[in-house]
Formats: sequence, structure tokens, C-alpha cells
Amino acid sequence: MFDGVKTRFPFNYVLPILEPQYVSDMVIAAVKRRQEVIRLPRLMYISDLLHFVLPVRVKDIIFEILGFSSAMDSFTQTRKN
Repeated sequence: MFDGVKTRFPFNYVLPILEPQYVSDMVIAAVKRRQEVIRLPRLMYISDLLHFVLPVRVKDIIFEILGFSSAMDSFTQTRKN
């Protein structure tokens, strides 16, 4: 949903950049079901488990390896304020 966002190879196959239409469809479906939380891709529900099992420093290292920390480095702003 952000132009230029990238995930690190080979993790881009596990945590792909999602298409805006897919995300908006999933959000609308969640609202209709009165679902309070939605994680996309679904694999991100594991982050809830990690929150309770791992210390913050370990999670930070995992997120760094997966490329979460640098995913927005190549972001391109497309809207003018």
C-alpha cells in the first residue's frame, strides 16, 4: 500500500507486500464481522505469540533479520500535502 516498500529476499515469499485491493477487502470483511484485530498476512498472528514468549531484544533481532526494520527505507511519498 506504500510505493517502494520492499521486504528482504527470501522473506518476500513468506511476508509479501500485499495489494491494496486485497487489504481493503479484508478490512471491510473484518469490520462486517465486528472483528477487532486483523493481521495481514495471516502469518503475522504469530507476532502475538512472540510478544508473550520472547524478550523485546530477541524480537528486534528477528524483525531485523526479516527486514521489517528496513521495509520502509525505499518508500516513495506519492501524495502532496
